[in-house]
Amino acid sequence: MSRAPRGPLLTVLLSCLLLQACPNGSSRVIPPAPTAAPGQGATWFYVAESNGPGIQTFGGALSAYRVGDDGLLPADPVVTYPIVGARRVVKHPELPVLYVAGSNQVFAFDIENGEPVSLCGPNVSLAPPCATDPAFGSNPLDITFAKVRDTWFLYLTEGGAGQSTDYITRLAAFPLGDEGELPGQPTSEVSNFNSTNYRSSQIYPDIRRAYIADTGSSVIWTYLLSEDGNLPEPPSTPQPIGGTPTPTPTPTPVVSPTPSPSPTAVRAWAPGRMATLERPTDRDCPAPAVPAASCPTPIPGGEKLLYVAQVGQKRLSVYFVPSDPALSGYLQKNPQSESNTRSAYNAFIFDPCGTHVYGAAYTSGQIDVFAIDEYGCFVDGPQSASFSDPTGYPTGLAWATLRSPDGGLRDAVLVSLGGLNRVDAYGISPDGSIDSRPFSSTQPRDGTFPADIASYVPAR
Repeated sequence: MSRAPRGPLLTVLLSCLLLQACPNGSSRVIPPAPTAAPGQGATWFYVAESNGPGIQTFGGALSAYRVGDDGLLPADPVVTYPIVGARRVVKHPELPVLYVAGSNQVFAFDIENGEPVSLCGPNVSLAPPCATDPAFGSNPLDITFAKVRDTWFLYLTEGGAGQSTDYITRLAAFPLGDEGELPGQPTSEVSNFNSTNYRSSQIYPDIRRAYIADTGSSVIWTYLLSEDGNLPEPPSTPQPIGGTPTPTPTPTPVVSPTPSPSPTAVRAWAPGRMATLERPTDRDCPAPAVPAASCPTPIPGGEKLLYVAQVGQKRLSVYFVPSDPALSGYLQKNPQSESNTRSAYNAFIFDPCGTHVYGAAYTSGQIDVFAIDEYGCFVDGPQSASFSDPTGYPTGLAWATLRSPDGGLRDAVLVSLGGLNRVDAYGISPDGSIDSRPFSSTQPRDGTFPADIASYVPAR
């Protein structure tokens, strides 16, 4: 199996992209002032804050903000919870529960009323049901969900200790409780001794496949998923760095047929964040762009699409995931379609209608917008982009609909900025394009490195 070349430049790039703070600088852009009347808007947003490179042993937080009645961002958070090395924040697909990945474990918060409250009560605990057991050196980098039968699973992508073999990278499956509660240990996992950094995953229970972006090995792995949502291997008990993972007495779930622990792989280019696109059927959406020339073979309607940030190529790509059992769910050798070479993307999101993708261009300090056609392929060239400020380090993106100056509503993309220690809000036009500059910003929080962001509007 051939691998993409790796050199000093890519090594430095990956160390930054995996939420290891690059040197901060002074922004060339003066941010808009925050709202003068914070605290009463419908939209909340949540920021995972790190404070330094690597697997941290101190510092970091989850900060919760509430947008003002005027649709502008507040200066300061409503509440902040200490979480060591927070780097990923994701809402449950159905429940008002927020999950935050720290350096060694995951935490769960009730956000039914917007303000986060630990599932254990007023104080954040380090144990179930509001936290997984600490797995020292695990370095979780992504969270993915999938519903299997009547159970939601949280799949945790753990990057491990980079080039060190003291802690093996893995994807771990945690079955959640009916109210989103976390167990202490996963029920299953997959790991690969040849891998040095898992970055992200996507799970497709209906075709029983798990896809893992292996940044260090420059491949995308495909594993067979059990019928009950478990991964092929029994769980292990992670040890502190310097130790060796040891098996637990938990038996391997009995399934039929037994999943093969041997994965297949396709070559990629230091793949990072992954996501799947499912266009909505319950909302009034504009028609996607006409088929693009970059899509050589139209993707059949209803088939699955796997989008991947190819860090090594500084572009986004999409793979066709066949649902035909005869094709075994294995990815094609090459992507179906790719964006222009622009920047290394730390994160990307889709608009609610699935007609545009927004990429956090970490290395160039801007947000790139690509239209995607009716087949899910990229339309040639970026449709628009925000002003480039390389000192900003965009790390995470969240979609929000906020009040506009004329009293109506406007779509916006919220951006966590690692280098500038703040959050910016950019307006989105009806055609999907992004404004050149933000219309509102939070105040910078000294000593933080905002690593990710999520938004939520509580039910009234």
